[in-house]
Amino acid sequence: QIMAGVFRDADMKQRLAIKYGKSFNIEVNEHLESFVNGANHANTALAKTTNFFNRSFGAAVLGLKAKIGFTQLVSYFAYAETIPVTAFISGTKDFVFNFRKAIKILSQSEFIKNRGANVDQDIARIGKVFNNAFLRKVQFAQDKMVDYILIFTKIGDRIPIFMGGWAVYKHVLKTTGSKVKAMDAFEKTSSGTQQSPDIDKLSLQQKGNPLMRGLTMFMSAPIAQYRGETRAIRRWSQGELSNRQTVKRLMIYHFIIPQLYQAVANGILFGEWDKRDQLRAAILGSFNGIPIFGDVINSTLRKIQGKESRGKDLFKWAAPMSQMGGDLWDAMEAGTEGDWEEMQLQLIEASLNLATLVGLPSDAIKNVMKGLQDLEDGEPKAATLRFLGHPSGVIENIE
Repeated sequence: QIMAGVFRDADMKQRLAIKYGKSFNIEVNEHLESFVNGANHANTALAKTTNFFNRSFGAAVLGLKAKIGFTQLVSYFAYAETIPVTAFISGTKDFVFNFRKAIKILSQSEFIKNRGANVDQDIARIGKVFNNAFLRKVQFAQDKMVDYILIFTKIGDRIPIFMGGWAVYKHVLKTTGSKVKAMDAFEKTSSGTQQSPDIDKLSLQQKGNPLMRGLTMFMSAPIAQYRGETRAIRRWSQGELSNRQTVKRLMIYHFIIPQLYQAVANGILFGEWDKRDQLRAAILGSFNGIPIFGDVINSTLRKIQGKESRGKDLFKWAAPMSQMGGDLWDAMEAGTEGDWEEMQLQLIEASLNLATLVGLPSDAIKNVMKGLQDLEDGEPKAATLRFLGHPSGVIENIE
């Protein structure tokens, strides 16, 4: 109510319109409405159930996939937006040779603390997996299983922040001589360029009802990149950026990051390159960060290219739920026909889909099983890609 009273005051609205444009007041009003509606939606039984599936499905899809961590590293290039390229390269080099010092300094930031980042703790968790200490930690509620399942995602999130953020920190420290200003620049750049759960960084769809949030899962990073591109265009139109600065930002957000992301997702680390996917990434750029509509565009371009449209892009956890229902139906039919082997196979498939719905990384488990079969068939590259979490669509391109 206090915020509404401030931002809906006639004089304040007029001042905001003069400074930021008429559309700014519309956006502010939508955000104010989302605060109220979000709280109302969260209290219903449907919302609580939907939120459970949202969280569980997210953990299941991202869990135990090293590929996710590799693709997240690409967001490191967004830090080049605010500093000269030479400073970006120099700062990166300094991080490589002084990473312990860099992490120690940047970890004092409130941005990092609020993000729950503890690199030493996460690295220690990886070691515990190999000596089974993680089972005892989970058993006695000292750790949560999800902390281990999402380990690659967490590390992939933090490395770009520390590495790119250190370049920003070093540049501002060198030019101003102020550690306070350097830390402030690091926090502002990180907040503006990296994916964030902060409410002011979420789209209206991500703050809407739980069903809408389910449709915009895994969108934080694409949305951050899309905002980076639109922010550059807006600042250029207002005369805050030169043509050269604007082109630099557009290159980063529309071409460099999407191209690298697509290449890593397709297994470029193992020599794989898909021209059609790279072309789609070049055309789409950061526009797949437009909530919901971006998924539709991406799905349409995949169909034009003759590629299978991924149902989970649009329907998220509804896909494994419907698949589980189909598996159970097929199991019943097989049972009535006396085909016990087929019934068992369908029940296993239904169990794996159920595991996905409750937060267990069944996709990663399937990949490991298929990877072991690839090793037996003499396909070590395909096996490695599966172990890292690449989907079958990528593997088929090399077989």
